[in-house]
Amino acid sequence: MRRIIFTFIGLVGLTANLHSQEISADDKAKAEKEVKAIIDSRVKAIVTPLVLAEKLNMDFPPQAPTETVASIDARVKKDVMTEVDAKYPPSTKDVHLKVALEKYVLYKEDDEVKDLRIRPVGRKSVISGRYKGINRKGEHVVGSYPIPKTDATEDVLVHFDPELNKKKIEQYIKNKMFYHHDDREKMKKDLTPKLEEKYFTEAGYYKDGDKYVPAAKFLKDYYEKEKVRVAQELKLEVEAQVFAKYNMTADSDAVDTITDISNDNLDVPKTDDFELPDAEPAEEKPSGVRVKIPLFDPSFYDPEF
Repeated sequence: MRRIIFTFIGLVGLTANLHSQEISADDKAKAEKEVKAIIDSRVKAIVTPLVLAEKLNMDFPPQAPTETVASIDARVKKDVMTEVDAKYPPSTKDVHLKVALEKYVLYKEDDEVKDLRIRPVGRKSVISGRYKGINRKGEHVVGSYPIPKTDATEDVLVHFDPELNKKKIEQYIKNKMFYHHDDREKMKKDLTPKLEEKYFTEAGYYKDGDKYVPAAKFLKDYYEKEKVRVAQELKLEVEAQVFAKYNMTADSDAVDTITDISNDNLDVPKTDDFELPDAEPAEEKPSGVRVKIPLFDPSFYDPEF
């Protein structure tokens, strides 16, 4: 029982000791400022436009596009239709229309009717002559022969009734072109993004979401996003190290782990194995000594980039 009491008292003392080591408001502010400074410094070294350009296989500084968006869009549309027409010719519809007009000849008054079959067999099953219109009985008259109403089937009337004739021709073409339109539309849909990617890439554009933007704009936007992403990757570890320093007691055996943070001791994903260039130019060195060079070309960067 005494052992349990002593253990409990020891735990209470340990808890009190931990609370006594909490960061003060001033130290917390200092720690947060130090965290930000360290993260900003490391992001500046790790994320540079030059490294990102190499990752994107992009010229640096980025080159201006060689063609306008409107020009490329027009070229894509033209080349897509050229390929679609080659595989699914629009003239196919004209071919079917020509056949339909021959199959469903529409006669007007005074037109010469030739060999019109009005019934399968029998006397006057095929008639010819000038079309004289409709008589008082409502019969179509060809030459001197009025077509009996019993023979005035749809196949016969299609040659004299403009509305019926139009519907018959449209249905004939629709049946013949049943898959033709769908095939053309599908090919246009599949081919357009492929040619867009090819032509825009060749002209110096990069795809950002559902649109293509100049290389310079793409790199700048990518640069800003990468700075945020890497900063977030660094934040937890840097915070842990800085806060640990401020939590240490005077008689602690631990060492200060935050005084020098380098790429080796930060758990940050590598950028496609690219060597990270120096963020800032170094002081001048004597002749023969390798010096650091600036990453930023003044002609390319604006003050915020």
